[in-house]
Amino acid sequence: ETDLEAYFAWDPSLLEGGDGGLPGVLVAHTAIGPQEVFVHTCCDALARMGFAAFALDAFGAGKCVFDKAERDALFGALRVDRTRHARRILKAYEALIEQPEVSSTGSIFGIGFCLGGMA
Repeated sequence: ETDLEAYFAWDPSLLEGGDGGLPGVLVAHTAIGPQEVFVHTCCDALARMGFAAFALDAFGAGKCVFDKAERDALFGALRVDRTRHARRILKAYEALIEQPEVSSTGSIFGIGFCLGGMA
């Protein structure tokens, strides 16, 4: 398995004097990849709304892919090996709930863009 690189956003001011962590949101990225500015902007917006947002990495190694042929190859690999895709999503979920900023008793949500439909 490859290294997975995530993006994690939260508002530290919401934890000051609080009784625990924030509700978490697992964010599935677009076809371009997890380090795309759009995905980071969505996570940052969720953080401003009071969530701890964690962008998963379905491609591995934090790849951002702008070339259509390369993107199609990555999508194809995920479609063929759905188990690997599911393992990566599960790893992201596990990493999210292990963050001290995430409530151990709160809700965990998921949203996705483009590739999120495969999650």
